[in-house]
Amino acid sequence: MLRTKSVVSETVEVTVELFGRARMATGRREVTVTVPSLAGTGDVAAALRESCPELGGLAVHEDGSGLLESYTLNVNGTTFLGSDAVSLRPGDTVLLFSSQAGG
Repeated sequence: MLRTKSVVSETVEVTVELFGRARMATGRREVTVTVPSLAGTGDVAAALRESCPELGGLAVHEDGSGLLESYTLNVNGTTFLGSDAVSLRPGDTVLLFSSQAGG
């Protein structure tokens, strides 16, 4: 019988770039977090809340269950993260920014 690893149980390290109030609150431009290789917003939010507690109530729900309504995540500037999991690879960059930012 052939055994395969479950992709869901694998994790990857990704860099999350912080912008606006999130950057000001943490004093950091970016943070590296470990998330499942198939991750959605909730997975990244939980990892961010653990790594940067000061984001709780600012960009991430206090319990780490997701982002506050005015924030969004984008992978490598091409794909917005939602509740559906997307495949993340080591070295990917996830952008955390306010979805209400002006242009």
